[in-house]
Amino acid sequence: MSKNHHGPENEDPLWPTLEWVSPEEAAAWLRINVKLVYRLCDEDSTFPAVKVGRAIRIRRSRLERWLERHHPSRKLPLHSGEGAENP
Repeated sequence: MSKNHHGPENEDPLWPTLEWVSPEEAAAWLRINVKLVYRLCDEDSTFPAVKVGRAIRIRRSRLERWLERHHPSRKLPLHSGEGAENP
């Protein structure tokens, strides 16, 4: 795939309304490798992931709070939605 990809919000207009996301969706949103998301699920007890059978799901609102706690200097949202414009 050689298309320009800046996160799931560019492909799925429902991204802002999703309550639960997969590790792949979370990785795309955070713009990190999915392997890092899986490692965080395994090694960081504060990472907001749950196992549902064999699947891992992450509550998007808790992921945003986790990111804010771990990166308190971040003032703008990662996605290009409302409030993402530069001051």
